[in-house]
Amino acid sequence: CCCCCFCFLLSLHRLLQHHTRPQDKGNRVLSFKNDHSTLEEQKHMKIIILLTDKDDQMQNKMGKEIASQFARQIQTGLIVLVKAPPKMYDRLEFVSNDFKDDFNRTLWRQKQSLDFAFLFEFASGSSEYYIQLEDDVITTDGFFPAIKSFVLENQHGLSFSFCSLGFIGKAFPDKELLPLSSLFLHYFKDNPVDFTLEYHKAMRNCKECHLSRKSSLFQHVGRTSSLKGKVQDAVDPFFEREIDMKVLGGKKARTGTKGHVQIKQLLIFFSV
Repeated sequence: CCCCCFCFLLSLHRLLQHHTRPQDKGNRVLSFKNDHSTLEEQKHMKIIILLTDKDDQMQNKMGKEIASQFARQIQTGLIVLVKAPPKMYDRLEFVSNDFKDDFNRTLWRQKQSLDFAFLFEFASGSSEYYIQLEDDVITTDGFFPAIKSFVLENQHGLSFSFCSLGFIGKAFPDKELLPLSSLFLHYFKDNPVDFTLEYHKAMRNCKECHLSRKSSLFQHVGRTSSLKGKVQDAVDPFFEREIDMKVLGGKKARTGTKGHVQIKQLLIFFSV
């Protein structure tokens, strides 16, 4: 196959939960620049945005803002806006664990697993490959052809990593989504999502089927977590600031900070 269709999975729970931020935060986050992807590349992309805040008022507010600003893209099906069902979180409960997490952190971790379980099941069957992204990362220019090239060279792969941090930039073929969703749901009280992923990979018993790109295409830049009081200082030391596009059959990516776009911005551009 010479063509790949990617579905980008994005959770916006962080934006909703921190509703004390400036009023224009949502619009700024969901704005995009039209010089980071070609029209041809956009034909092979789709964005699923999951709103996961348990505050219905804030969730509806963000949903209306996105629906208004990107009405055409939503109408054509290039952006799919999904609201997490509130009853999904009724099963959250504190259980003792080896992580020694307190009540709030335990429920926060469980909720993330439930969010992923719902998102992966919902997205199943929509595309050939999927990439999970957070709302506080940046990317390098030319990341899509870089991903496509890596996947096509390793079509036996069952999982791909384009960032060394947690679950950011983790990609999967469609057939892996439902098994992963089931595992997230089964172990949501016990393990973080990245631990469950490692268990899934071990069960596949195929080390050469789980591939990591040497240089990362995504970098974590957010410091404020959706868990109150949690500061996130982790950065990816393997982040590639510049891609040699000549290797991928295109022009060389620009350098400098202007060559980096927040995923929050870039994802929406994919649907234009």
